[in-house]
Amino acid sequence: LGAMRVAYNATAAASAGLARAASVQPLPAAADAAAFAGCALEDLAPEQLPMDWGVKRSMTLSSAARFELHHKAQRAPPLARDWRHPEQPLEPATVVAAAAAAATAAAAARSHGGAAAAGSSSGGGGGRGLLAQRLTAWRGALHSLYGAYRGGECKLFYVLSQAARQPFAALFLQKGVRGSGEACALLSQSTRALRARLVAAGVPFSMPLQQELGGAAQRQAAAQAAAEAEALEQAWAGGDGELCDAGGQVPAAALVPGSGVADNSRQSLLLMYGPRAVHGLYDFLLNDTSYGTRPRGAGSSRLAAGGGGGAGAAGGRGSVQEETPFDLPLLLAPVPFEGGAVWRPSIKAFTMSGRPGSADAPHPAAADPADDHASASHVLQVSGPLPPWTVWRLCGLLARLHPPGYTAVLDPEAASIPLNSR
Repeated sequence: LGAMRVAYNATAAASAGLARAASVQPLPAAADAAAFAGCALEDLAPEQLPMDWGVKRSMTLSSAARFELHHKAQRAPPLARDWRHPEQPLEPATVVAAAAAAATAAAAARSHGGAAAAGSSSGGGGGRGLLAQRLTAWRGALHSLYGAYRGGECKLFYVLSQAARQPFAALFLQKGVRGSGEACALLSQSTRALRARLVAAGVPFSMPLQQELGGAAQRQAAAQAAAEAEALEQAWAGGDGELCDAGGQVPAAALVPGSGVADNSRQSLLLMYGPRAVHGLYDFLLNDTSYGTRPRGAGSSRLAAGGGGGAGAAGGRGSVQEETPFDLPLLLAPVPFEGGAVWRPSIKAFTMSGRPGSADAPHPAAADPADDHASASHVLQVSGPLPPWTVWRLCGLLARLHPPGYTAVLDPEAASIPLNSR
């Protein structure tokens, strides 16, 4: 905490100096001192400290003393205050196999009629049913969670997509959370294809970090935007009418924002501000047709929903294997919602031996305490994904129940890091 305070105050001082240098009417010395004091951490209570909004893959705790909390937790009733959906992710191979079975069954139905379709239902119906049911359940869970958010029962929740080509973390926040004057949502990173689809869906958004680009980059971005707009108009006039990267149609008059911003970069963060924009993002996610395995051409809603048709299905099993598989986005919330599974992170405990002349090696935490060495390090590994409220509660619990203290190493979900942008 002391190190964080030093770093935070140094950053605040530098920011105050830059503000004074750039200000046309600098603040008086007394007012400037008061403003700086307001952003210092020395006098802040723990609950007032800045919050890390990133989702963590794991959290590794180390201490010179054994974590007795771990043994108590193993005997505690399975209570949890975190809810998620889906409860268990599908492996990529399972998604591919299910999509391939669905595509094969649909192709057989088109080629041979109903009798052939009935004969192949045992092979393709299972895959088609699995994906369709999973998508239906996911949409029901998102609808329930958003209803709790709109009703004030849930102040924030995450939609975490781990698709290889388009990973993102969407954070929905009520009015007042994180200092926002309106309900808002953040999309941690985006691609030009995703922004084009948002524009086509009529979802209003801004890119507040785009201004971080330098002057040369801004000019390059403007030139690239003009070139892309002209190419889009020509493609539309030629009857193409489809963006190959986006898998959806975008009017030629729609200029996609951030054309010069690199895909999935920090500057590609999107802000949806106000109820209309937030509801637009929810509606977009609820009806997105790209879930499942996405080919490089048209969208793969037919595969995700269990249907066939289109070029993706016509190629049969071979074309599906060429696609990039990914599961539905993960919903994380601190409150219950329909379809949400009560979930508790898995915790493993072991001891790293520090005996002279021997390499460090992990030992189970349940080993005989007499075997401990004075220089041994006791470790707890908490597996994620861990939303901020889970990390916060765990650190607060250890602060009260583990007086010897500890160090923590947190491995973040890379796509969620831009959510910490001011």
